[in-house]
Amino acid sequence: MKISFRILLINFLIVVLILGGSFVVFYSIVYDVLNSFQTRNLRQSANSFTYIYRSLQTDSEDDFFSLYNQGIESVFESQKLQSKNIDFILVLNDKKATNISRYVVKPGVYLPDKSFSLREFFNFNPSVVLMTFQDSKGTDYVFGKIISGDILDDISRRINSDVALIWEGYTIDFSNQAANQKYSYVLTRAVDDLKNKNNFELYVQGTESNDILATIYKPASIGKQENLYFLIFSNFAEAGDLRNTLKNVFIIIALVGIVMSLIFTFLFTDRFRKQIKELSNATEKTYSGDLNSKINIKSKDEIGRLGLAFNKMLDELEKKEKSKNDYAEFITLINQNPTLKEISDVALKKILDKGDFLIGGLYSVDDEINLISSYGLDNKSANGKEVPEFIKKVLETKEPVELYDDATLPVVSAGLVDIKIKYLLFLPIIYNNKPIALLELGSLNKPTAEVRDYLQKIKDQLAVGVTNAKTLSQLENLVKELKKLNEEYLKQNQQIKEQNETLLFLHDELRMQTEELEKQKQKALEMTEVKSRFLANMSHELRTPMNSILGLTELMLEKTEIGPRNKERLAVVLHSGKRLMNLINDILDLSKIEAGKVEAQNEDVILDELLGEVSNGIAPLANEKGLAFRVIKNVDTRMVISTDRGKVVQVLINLLGNAVKFTDEGEVSLKVSANNLTLNFDVMDTGIGISEEDLKLIFEEFRQFSTPRRKNGSGTGLGLAISKKLAEILGGELKVRSKINQGSTFTFSVPLKKIEVYQPETQDSGDVSSAMEEDVEPKESLIEKAVIMNDSEIEVLIVDDDPDTLFTLDDLVRASNCKTILAKSGKECLEILERQIPDLILLDIIMPEMDGFQVIKHIKRNNKWADIPVYAVTAK
Repeated sequence: MKISFRILLINFLIVVLILGGSFVVFYSIVYDVLNSFQTRNLRQSANSFTYIYRSLQTDSEDDFFSLYNQGIESVFESQKLQSKNIDFILVLNDKKATNISRYVVKPGVYLPDKSFSLREFFNFNPSVVLMTFQDSKGTDYVFGKIISGDILDDISRRINSDVALIWEGYTIDFSNQAANQKYSYVLTRAVDDLKNKNNFELYVQGTESNDILATIYKPASIGKQENLYFLIFSNFAEAGDLRNTLKNVFIIIALVGIVMSLIFTFLFTDRFRKQIKELSNATEKTYSGDLNSKINIKSKDEIGRLGLAFNKMLDELEKKEKSKNDYAEFITLINQNPTLKEISDVALKKILDKGDFLIGGLYSVDDEINLISSYGLDNKSANGKEVPEFIKKVLETKEPVELYDDATLPVVSAGLVDIKIKYLLFLPIIYNNKPIALLELGSLNKPTAEVRDYLQKIKDQLAVGVTNAKTLSQLENLVKELKKLNEEYLKQNQQIKEQNETLLFLHDELRMQTEELEKQKQKALEMTEVKSRFLANMSHELRTPMNSILGLTELMLEKTEIGPRNKERLAVVLHSGKRLMNLINDILDLSKIEAGKVEAQNEDVILDELLGEVSNGIAPLANEKGLAFRVIKNVDTRMVISTDRGKVVQVLINLLGNAVKFTDEGEVSLKVSANNLTLNFDVMDTGIGISEEDLKLIFEEFRQFSTPRRKNGSGTGLGLAISKKLAEILGGELKVRSKINQGSTFTFSVPLKKIEVYQPETQDSGDVSSAMEEDVEPKESLIEKAVIMNDSEIEVLIVDDDPDTLFTLDDLVRASNCKTILAKSGKECLEILERQIPDLILLDIIMPEMDGFQVIKHIKRNNKWADIPVYAVTAK
């Protein structure tokens, strides 16, 4: 072979070896540099992802405990989960902790059709951030948030890397789906390689267009969630560009080199070598971390384009590195300044410097908007100024607002000249979905995309810093307040100690007084009992002699042989005796009521019979004064009601007696009506009436009123007071309305307790009219009826232990043309009955040894005496 060919061959081989070796060396160095840089960025992104993932857990826990403290049961009852950071809450079965007993979920959470376990819930919803909580009652709660594509996109933006969600070894979702769909196969291979490795180990796989760099993060598992992983990855597009460029360059250089080596081997060797050397040096500096070692481009050929691509790559890496450094520097500044003012000052200065803004302000948003820090703004005019509507809209929508070339934009004074601001930005700072601050920035031009990206990155960290500063300020104020309260507590504690000693002394005094009061209470109870027994005895002892006085006086008045003067005197005695008897009855009744000894004793009463008893008592009084007495029935009086018959009759007799007493002409009426609740008795008269002044005092005890026609009223003044109290005891009321010289109306109401409607056999079954009037005439007494129904030979057995009463009753019966048999005790009564059978027995109830009730039992048990009518005669 000729030397020329040999030289050419050697040159050819040298060129091939040099080009091939240079390509391999250059590619390896550049790739290692880029790979090292991307690896460092990916690890930083993985660390940021860990922080964000834990923040998601923390936010979910905060929302859950807020719901739990406000009442978690209301959430389950309403089935409405109003929480930003929680998508579901599950309650585990007490007996089998893997089964779900109750749950509440947001729309979008998939559930089985029937009861399900925690494992089945994971199968339907694998992409969850899961937490658990057991309360003091032993109830287990499982809650968390569904990881959606939007959340993955947000995380990707914040960590500057893509994120894929892996379940059971398969990719189920990832960020930026439109751009990353083509990497599904590569991501699956990355999962297969990393699933059995530790967190943050790396996987690198090249594709035709670029390389994929990935690492895995396995959260701590809860329940059946152990197969949920996160893949953090980034596509290394520069590697593909570099490979394609080097490939093309290598082919071109190889061909050109071979040809040129054959012709101009020595001519071009030196220049080519220098260029390669420069590329090598720049690559090594880049590998060491110096991103400013740009290649000096000496030609516009493939080597020059390779240098341009290398320089472009360095520019992009420097830009990314600068962005990372700016973000890290901002976080450092925030963390180094604890107070709200310091954080605001350093943050605003950093933002102004980064974005070339001329003016800026940071406002605190609470109940009011207050300026914290500013540059180029008027502090005095900023605070206290009314908030514009578009600022309120910014805070409501939580979206930034930009103003450009607006006539209202401010002018900044630069000393010798004034500069017109052409761009103004209002950026809300959001924390926990609530605006906590507002950033105002102004400049001559719109900010670049790099500045906008920077603001988006740092606003979340600024929100955290401002929140922490506010919390710290509140904590400091709280510590001061607690310190102040502690000092006050120590002072109060000393005062309490002194007061406690005083209280102990007072306690001893009070105990002694209590013991003394207890003794006085026992004495009062004993006196009350004595008083009750005294009243019971007085009731009998006073009425017994009065009955004799009244009875004998009436008998003497009936004697025709008495002279007119003596008859007039006896009439005064009888009238005074009756007044005295009324006085005794009223005083005794009032005493019993005030002592609490009077209670309602309800019984079933036919209303007609009750009205008949009242009419029999009042009709003679009205007839004696020449007054008409009517009973007006606006209700079916055949009804049977439940009430205290005696007290109702007593009140009505009292009211009707007063009506007759104070009416000289006209009529007295008793109207009966009812509604669903009450039975009403209206006592109406055409008498003298009552003045308005007297109406206020009419129900007070011992009140008597005089009128021009009646100067002195007779009576005790207790009748209306007793009637009022009896009405209240019955659960009803007593009211009055009156006019002078026109009459009065007393309305007595009692609760209507209707039992049934009584239908007498002899009565027509037709309808009862809605209103009936009945003129009432005096009726004969029971004794008179008994006397009239028998002949003059009737024998009456009179039994009473009081000699005066026995004498009086004997005279009364004899005056009725009857024979009498006298017995001084119950025992003597029974002895007389063994010898002879009378036609009628008048029996005293209260007697020693054997009272009237016991005597009646003996009479009714003996067939020989059982049919004898017996009338009770008693002072009671």
